[in-house]
Amino acid sequence: MGLNSITIPSSVKSIEPYTFHTCYGLTSVTIPNTVKSIGWAAFSYCNSLASIAIPENVTFIDGFAFSDCSSLTSINIPDNVTSIEKYTFNGCSSLTSITIPSNVTSIGESAFSGCSGLTSINFPGGLLSIGDNSFRNCTGLASITIPSSVSSLGSHSFSNCTGLTSFIIPSNVTSIGNGILSSCSSLQDVVVESGNPVYDSRDNCKAIIETATNTMIAGFIFTDFPSSVTAIGNSAFYGCTGLTSMTIPNTVTKLGDYAFSGCNYEV
Repeated sequence: MGLNSITIPSSVKSIEPYTFHTCYGLTSVTIPNTVKSIGWAAFSYCNSLASIAIPENVTFIDGFAFSDCSSLTSINIPDNVTSIEKYTFNGCSSLTSITIPSNVTSIGESAFSGCSGLTSINFPGGLLSIGDNSFRNCTGLASITIPSSVSSLGSHSFSNCTGLTSFIIPSNVTSIGNGILSSCSSLQDVVVESGNPVYDSRDNCKAIIETATNTMIAGFIFTDFPSSVTAIGNSAFYGCTGLTSMTIPNTVTKLGDYAFSGCNYEV
């Protein structure tokens, strides 16, 4: 039957990379307060592990640490952790909610990708960046509040979050990757907060707009464009199947390639 329960002794200071990797039958782990770090892929593919208590003394959890722990329903991230590394909780499809500690400033690539059971996320106010694919395929998410501190949203960071109906891009966001909301088929409106100095435009439900000077502007809702808008860019609302109406101001003189392509309801 293999290893199903383990108590790590207090003499242990760190859990090294791949320590419990692919221990498929492991259901119970007790980690002592002496442990300060959890290594790369330390518990990856422990797909019978439903919960684990991480001591508050832990300051670093490396990438892939709990990747594909598909039965994991709850986990605490200690307050001393300052970053969520790449693929840390990738494929944890049973995880329903997560609280990111107040000291965390970055969420790495694909950190929560494929967490399809995730319905809520509590972000800290000091978060600065959300990495590529970080919440991709989190189909259970219905709403998200991005903290005003965030300045960077990575490529496809919320791609295929099919439960999302609205999305607010804070005014401090100055870097937006490709397709951050691609295939978000329920998305009905996106707001870019006024005062955003740069709006990086590319594709997929991100309301790519251009001014006469060909610079990107912000401070609009899908159905309420500023009077300064003169063009709607290429693929601006591509695949936004949840969009039901749109009023285009008479200041607009150009509609870009594929601007509204795929904005149809499936029947």
